Amino acid sequence: MKHILWLCALFICATASAQEDYGKRNAFSIGYGMVTSPAVIDGFSEILPISVNGAQANLKNRSNTGAFIMNLQAGKRRFKAGGSLAFQRITQSATDNSGNSYGTVNSSFFTIAPRVDYYWTTGFFKLYSGIALGLTFARQSYYADHQNKTFANYHLNAIGLETGGKISVYGEAGFGFGGVLNIGARCRF
Repeated sequence: MKHILWLCALFICATASAQEDYGKRNAFSIGYGMVTSPAVIDGFSEILPISVNGAQANLKNRSNTGAFIMNLQAGKRRFKAGGSLAFQRITQSATDNSGNSYGTVNSSFFTIAPRVDYYWTTGFFKLYSGIALGLTFARQSYYADHQNKTFANYHLNAIGLETGGKISVYGEAGFGFGGVLNIGARCRF
């Protein structure tokens, strides 16, 4: 609980100070990410142990939405600070060793994280890097069974390319809750 309070305080301070210092240089973006850290974690572990006929179920036919990401940032020229929200859903079939299906396992991941970016270049074409550190709230359900977990998560943006003015498009390469690759659109106001 103590970590959640510190994280919320950091998020509020980063967003408030960025808005106070930098005036109207705000940006809102929406994006889509692929190969995310929640998908990797879900692939190697199960939040809710599922058994079929007394044996551990096999999870097959995995369907992944990818990460839907929203960012709100403020800043001038080189530094931008703000926050990120990300949502992802993964669906899998529970089967026994013979391949008979016994229902669907649904996993949802919601991440909230403060984020800081540094712009290496400015202008019409912008190169930048950044990091976001936060919490992911995971929920896995199988019929009436539900399990919730919370874990620390991050997104390290090794390199991002943005092109445009008030309305721009971007692509980022890195790893974390936003994915190995993510693309989107950004609006400055």
